[in-house]
Amino acid sequence: MIWIWVAGAAVLIAGAVVPVLVGRGDNTGMAQQLDQARSMISRLETAIDTAVSNSPSEVAEAHRCLLLAGAALGKRGERARVTSASCRRSLRWSAKGLHALQLDS
Repeated sequence: MIWIWVAGAAVLIAGAVVPVLVGRGDNTGMAQQLDQARSMISRLETAIDTAVSNSPSEVAEAHRCLLLAGAALGKRGERARVTSASCRRSLRWSAKGLHALQLDS
């Protein structure tokens, strides 16, 4: 009879511990994507600041892309997290902004 109690306790403990251990996934890939997206935004900001031979419409398009790239990484809500998709979206907007300034990456 005691074995039923021991088995039940083991199942309860496993049910409490497994989700905690599974939720600890490796986030190094995500950190690299986020770092790359932030680096690309910084590169676009620098390109905009040093753009002297570009037309005002090209600079305005680059500013728009910079705004959208930064917004892609912005958190929405209290518990929101930056995702892999938002990093890719930010990279696309940054590349579009660099393309507008004829500085393709």
